[in-house]
Amino acid sequence: MDSTRREEIATIDFETRSAADLSLVGAWNYSRHPTTDILCLAYKLPSEYIRIWVPGREFPPSLREYLVFGGLVEAHNSFFEMCIWENIGRKQYGFPSVDFDQWRCSAAKAAFHALPRSLGGACKALDLPRGKDDPGRSLMLKMSKPRKLLKHEIIEMMKDEPDDWETKI
Repeated sequence: MDSTRREEIATIDFETRSAADLSLVGAWNYSRHPTTDILCLAYKLPSEYIRIWVPGREFPPSLREYLVFGGLVEAHNSFFEMCIWENIGRKQYGFPSVDFDQWRCSAAKAAFHALPRSLGGACKALDLPRGKDDPGRSLMLKMSKPRKLLKHEIIEMMKDEPDDWETKI
């Protein structure tokens, strides 16, 4: 692929949350789980800045136009993004269709070039000045995975509606 063609590719990255464990159920089942939803979509169109879409906002007209006219889109481990796009984005938020041949996978490219498939590993192997944002990753994991309530949180919840607790005990 020549460099001019490379500049024609948009990039996307979803951040999601779910009660489903992605590592146990796989991308397709995760994307179809009733608790799975999109937190945000980061995207970058060719020759533009990175932008963020969040549920509740209008789908970006420039991204819609780019995709409807056959623009290529790349993601790291693109099958996950494809599943989220299809099963949540299209069905719940009215995203446009993206044909299978429009998708590109940067993890597959990394593997082809004998680089680590993980984004952080590939960035490190290439000695890039900017790599994976570890604090950002930790924050996203914290926001996207359900956790058990702590004892003091349960006690606080019980204080909010004491009459209800009496009837349920």
